[in-house]
Amino acid sequence: MKHDFTDMTFLIPVRIDSMIRLENLLMTTRFLRQNFDCRIMVTEAARYANGIIPSLLDRKTAYTFVPDMDPVFYKTRFLNQMIQKALTPFLAIWDTDVIIPPGQMVDAINRLRAGQAEFAFPYDGRFLDTSLILREVFVQTGNWQFLVRQQGKMALLFGDQSKGGAVFANREVYIRSGMENRNIYGWGAEDVERVVRWEKLGYRTYRSEGYLFHLTHTRNMNSWFRSEEQTRNSSRELTLTEKSSREELLEHLKAGYFSEQYR
Repeated sequence: MKHDFTDMTFLIPVRIDSMIRLENLLMTTRFLRQNFDCRIMVTEAARYANGIIPSLLDRKTAYTFVPDMDPVFYKTRFLNQMIQKALTPFLAIWDTDVIIPPGQMVDAINRLRAGQAEFAFPYDGRFLDTSLILREVFVQTGNWQFLVRQQGKMALLFGDQSKGGAVFANREVYIRSGMENRNIYGWGAEDVERVVRWEKLGYRTYRSEGYLFHLTHTRNMNSWFRSEEQTRNSSRELTLTEKSSREELLEHLKAGYFSEQYR
């Protein structure tokens, strides 16, 4: 039985840099389709359209190709474009490699529906990396319960207070809060910065109890800081938000600082 998520759109921006990444995307979207009646949007940014992803996705998934010659995957830019296109009351910012037990996801969206929070993480901050061997078993079986049973064999990434990978949002509030910070270019602290911003603006965030399972993959230039400049830029944006008062953040929002590109 599928859970009713017809009021939510899952937003998945992607750049395919390996066969593993492609498999992870297909397994993630398959998991969502098997367990939820929902909308899914996939935006692929690449040098040219090879037609592989749309030929493999199910017909219900909304696929968009964006020509992009930039070697850096500008995730915040693509997410903001997707947010404007998605018209459901709730949104899920979802990485290509994320599996979360359905019960945790139901708990999180119900908090949003009840008006008890504006943003909700369907996991408690524990971000587990599957390892290549466990990932291969999941790819072959598609059984998310297998991941739950094998959690003791996985590595905990980013401590126990991770803010990345997956988050649910009230769409109207998300837009009002500035959406993604486009001044963070490439891999960086965008997931931390937005939570700090939400909290300073007075919005409520909820966390469901349980793990996020990350389907492991090779790390390339878009999975780490690629330069000292990129590191400094990401750190600067996070520090700016951390040191700003609520009033200062509201002024930034009026100027379109976060949703536009000021770098």
